[in-house]
Amino acid sequence: MKINVIKESTKGNFRASNQDRVNYDFNEYGQFIAVLCDGMGGHPFGDVAAQVASEEFVKLFKKTDFAEMDKKEVINWIRLSILAIKNTMLAMAEQKGEILDMGTTLSALLVIDIDEAYVINIGDSRIYHNYKNKTKLLTVDQNLLNSTKPADRKRINKNHEEDPNFNEFHYWKILTSVLGPTKKIRVDVDLEKNTKGLFLLTTDGVHDYLSDKELNGILSSDLTLEEKADTLIETAQKGHSTDNLSLILLEITGEE
Repeated sequence: MKINVIKESTKGNFRASNQDRVNYDFNEYGQFIAVLCDGMGGHPFGDVAAQVASEEFVKLFKKTDFAEMDKKEVINWIRLSILAIKNTMLAMAEQKGEILDMGTTLSALLVIDIDEAYVINIGDSRIYHNYKNKTKLLTVDQNLLNSTKPADRKRINKNHEEDPNFNEFHYWKILTSVLGPTKKIRVDVDLEKNTKGLFLLTTDGVHDYLSDKELNGILSSDLTLEEKADTLIETAQKGHSTDNLSLILLEITGEE
């Protein structure tokens, strides 16, 4: 199995620092993981949470051989690993209390072989799959929008019609699940058996500022992986992204 991969991360044009972290690696068994984390900007030490989550997940992955595991065992490993990361964060917070409220999203792609990739998500970073010039979103944002019934969303919006401080876009993007020492966590895991084409992991600083048409057009183009990554970042910035911008773009092939 051969994987072509590229990562990019920039603080963008508006943020003072970059709280995103991107990481990927192989283990000694030829398996692969890509991890993307977006530290919570509204909370202190989001960069610390993202750094710990991305580094610890890769460390745990590198100690493990998934070849003989079935689906249930892999999912159990994923959930236990997330719990271990949370416990690591808790231990850190005991030594440094000011980081107790930190949090981060986490989206990861665990590739065991050419026909088996696990899509992992906490928060609202995303994973897309582009195949035969069609792009499919593989994750569901864990936010108020997706956890509230349409009728209730309509009622809440109507109740705030005259409130000048109510920002509908930002309100519905409030996260309902993040990874942190004291945060509520829901780990979504799906098995993707079609690994042909391209996978894109991205923070909301990128995907929130690209239309579906723009995203699909770039991923389906004849550009190189590096050129596609650059174009995704540049297009989001032209779309007035006000956040950090990070992505991992990868292609899995059967070649050794």
